[in-house]
Amino acid sequence: MPKTLKYKRAMFDDVDNYKLKRYIHNYQVELVANIGSQKYQEVLGWVDRLEYHQDEWKSMRRVDRSIQYQLKKADRRATSEMVF
Repeated sequence: MPKTLKYKRAMFDDVDNYKLKRYIHNYQVELVANIGSQKYQEVLGWVDRLEYHQDEWKSMRRVDRSIQYQLKKADRRATSEMVF
């Protein structure tokens, strides 16, 4: 939670997938009415992919997670410095 507050956005590994899926299921009618059934199905797929990647991330050793985080951070920095 502290990193969520610091960065002012949810961290992907902080998402409670059970609650998210329950919310999406409970509000299925409203969501489909607002975004359509095709987009609703896409959202369900995104949630499944999020859960998969969370599980992969959490199954890594702490040192491996740290290395991966630093590599991604460097990639983002390099991409943002590119001039087109």
